[in-house]
Amino acid sequence: MKYIYKKIKYSLNVYEKSLLSHFLILSNPKRIIELGIDKGSTTKYIQKTLLENGIDIKYYGFDYDHVINDLINNDRTIKELVEKNKLQFIKGSLPSTLEIFLDEDDECFDFILIDATGDYQNVYGELSLLWPKLSDTGFIMCHFHRERLQYAVNYFAKKNNANYIPLYREYNDSKIYSTLAVLSKPTIKFNTFNWMKYHYNLNKFPGYYRIKKIIGYFR
Repeated sequence: MKYIYKKIKYSLNVYEKSLLSHFLILSNPKRIIELGIDKGSTTKYIQKTLLENGIDIKYYGFDYDHVINDLINNDRTIKELVEKNKLQFIKGSLPSTLEIFLDEDDECFDFILIDATGDYQNVYGELSLLWPKLSDTGFIMCHFHRERLQYAVNYFAKKNNANYIPLYREYNDSKIYSTLAVLSKPTIKFNTFNWMKYHYNLNKFPGYYRIKKIIGYFR
């Protein structure tokens, strides 16, 4: 599976963003956390998707001081979101900033994107902090920058009896590839593949039947 990760970029690709938007709308979010803002591409995509669907939320983004300062100073869209209180940044190093923030926050979150670079221990630690704060109908979406991070998510899901949808796949006969995984509480029961098939017309994509076979294994 190592060859999959040669294509990985820090920003989500078009297919991954499309997947993200469907889970985002499914969660009907009121509160969102994003770990790892980087250039703000995904942040702006999420905000645009929410605006188009008339969803008003509180959005909390975590990253290093210099990353956030650079975005506010040089990205007009990000600056406007902050000024309109559509986006609140928490500056500093993860997971310590996340732990402090969650200790002072009593409410749940409906959609969480873990997109920060880190190692196995960091990702597992972030999931451990966030899991108790995830609403019963919410989703945690993880974007992998390194191969080993998928094992942190996989192990966490098994240990916590989480619904686990691995979407890190690539096929030689298809342009579709993804480095995502989605977690949800065991209270959510649905056939994710059928939902994606009808919303995406997946049967029209090359590699559809191989995707169907693999996802069928996780039902």
